[in-house]
Amino acid sequence: MAQSHVVSGLLQKRSELMGLIEQKKKELIALQQGLTSLDGTIVLFDPDYDLRSVKAKQVRIQNRIFEHGECSRMILESLRGQSQGLALKTIVDTLMVHKGFDESKLSIVDNSVRKVLTQMLKDSKVIKTGDNWLLT
Repeated sequence: MAQSHVVSGLLQKRSELMGLIEQKKKELIALQQGLTSLDGTIVLFDPDYDLRSVKAKQVRIQNRIFEHGECSRMILESLRGQSQGLALKTIVDTLMVHKGFDESKLSIVDNSVRKVLTQMLKDSKVIKTGDNWLLT
């Protein structure tokens, strides 16, 4: 049992995932109950309505750490005057400091910056040279 610490770590992670699954199951049950109640109410108002014709709507979860367009403006500001460009990590770190975020927001900021840079690349506002991003 020279690797019991590995097994205990894996068991701890498994326990955590089981807890998340139980939580999500409870959320799913609550959503299904809400849907059933809503269906019943719709049938009260229109008994002939075919509920199967209603398509599921894609739900987008937006982060609210940046105002509309703020992330792109901040990226453009950080890239201005950079003849060698900036690495993604440097851009993310700059935005984190400027907004006063702690490490808990790092993945959200990183994802936002990646998405914005990808769109800016498609729009020919920036170019990528190696690991660095430059204004065009």
